[in-house]
Amino acid sequence: MIFKTFFDGAEFGSAAADRYEVLIAQALNNIGENPYRPGARHREDLAPGVYAYHLASSRDRVPENRLKFPRHFLVYRVIVGRIEILRVLHDSRDLDRHIRRD
Repeated sequence: MIFKTFFDGAEFGSAAADRYEVLIAQALNNIGENPYRPGARHREDLAPGVYAYHLASSRDRVPENRLKFPRHFLVYRVIVGRIEILRVLHDSRDLDRHIRRD
């Protein structure tokens, strides 16, 4: 998964990359089941139909070896019954700056 590229370095290590991969998969499953679930924030201020879902909202659904403090959002929109992931962003980022308004 792409997160391994960012987290396999000496700073985080492959164990952190593995935990992030599991958490992202869980979050994708969660929003796939219900894109409007608790934790999904409607962000019309970014673009029409856009939602942000913090990975922390899925943390408790990962059975073991959890990340203590996930720091990323999935930014997505629902289009004709499918979910389009627009970005995966660190929660310190300015979402408005990183979302195209088209």
